[in-house]
Amino acid sequence: MLKVDISHSMLVSAAARGVRMGRLKHSFMSGERNLVGALGEEIYSSVVPDAELVDNYDYDFLCRGLRVDVKTRIVSSEPRPEWEFAIHFARNSQDVDFYIFCAVSECFRVGWLIGYIHRDGLLKSGVRYKKGDEMPQGGRYKSDCHIVYIKDLLRLPI
Repeated sequence: MLKVDISHSMLVSAAARGVRMGRLKHSFMSGERNLVGALGEEIYSSVVPDAELVDNYDYDFLCRGLRVDVKTRIVSSEPRPEWEFAIHFARNSQDVDFYIFCAVSECFRVGWLIGYIHRDGLLKSGVRYKKGDEMPQGGRYKSDCHIVYIKDLLRLPI
C-alpha cells in the first residue's frame, strides 16, 4: 500500500471533474461522492504517469494497453487488511481488465493506492452477496455485489 499526499492541484482537478460527471447511472449516492472517485483517479495517475485518462463508462484509464477502473472509498484512518471493497453487479458487465483500489482520507489531505485485482480474479475469488443480504458490520447490501478484501489485493509493482 502506497501513501500519497493529495496536493492542492489534485484536489482542484478532482473537484472540477466531479462537477462535470454529474449524477452517474447506477450511482447510490446520486453523484455526491464524485470528488472521492476523482481523487482516487488523481492518486493513481500521480503514481502511474503513463496511464491515460479516458473516463468512459466502462473504465477510467488505458495503461500499457490494459483497461483500468479505479475504485475509491473515503476513510477516517489508514486502510486495514480486513477492510472490504464492493463491486456492484450493475458494473460487473463493464469492459475492464483490472480494478485498482484507492482510499482517500475524510480531510482530503492524504490517500492510499492500495492494490489491484484482475476482473476475472474478482469474479472467481470475490465473495458474492445479493441485494438485501446482511453486511458483516451491520446493514444490508443495496445491490448484488462482489466483495474483495484489502488483504487479498495484489500490490502494484511500483
